[in-house]
Amino acid sequence: AGVLVLNVADAAQPTLLGSIDLPGYTRDIFVEETPGGDVAWVADDFEGFRVLDLSDPAHPRQLAELPDVGQPALRVEGDRGYAFLAAGPDGLLIIDVSTPTEPALVASLDTAGHTWDLALAGTVAYLADDVAGIVAVDVADPLNPLKIGQLDTPGHARAVRAAGHLLFVADGSRGLPPVPPDPGGFLG
Repeated sequence: AGVLVLNVADAAQPTLLGSIDLPGYTRDIFVEETPGGDVAWVADDFEGFRVLDLSDPAHPRQLAELPDVGQPALRVEGDRGYAFLAAGPDGLLIIDVSTPTEPALVASLDTAGHTWDLALAGTVAYLADDVAGIVAVDVADPLNPLKIGQLDTPGHARAVRAAGHLLFVADGSRGLPPVPPDPGGFLG
């Protein structure tokens, strides 16, 4: 379990450049380029949230962890110095990562379902919330997330991606229906 760093300069022959073992089942990674080097935020399932230093890609190292955050930590996205974590029964967790060595949980939003995934579109986080469908959360102020809408999908919303003015929802056995992401429209 862990994170692999691959060199894909030759796409036909990727090579392992570096790796780091982590204690959990690594579910997702978000990499942010910073002046001091790349930093990764990792959703590590039942082992929580981790921050990795990737400034030396051949030797990634852990900078910090929040082991009790997100039980499980399933998906992570980043924006404006914050990590947004889909955390199963804990809903949406927001972590201040402006100081990578000192991440801090600063806000959360409980949901009616099990938050499997999220997609950021501007200042709105769309949550794939299993039987509760899609939940729209205003994260313009990351310290005060606000639920602004919800759409009960016909199946079990497990994954969501935003593309332009559409959301694509993996909805279990109900397929992948495109859904407009306008919070004032279908979610309003």
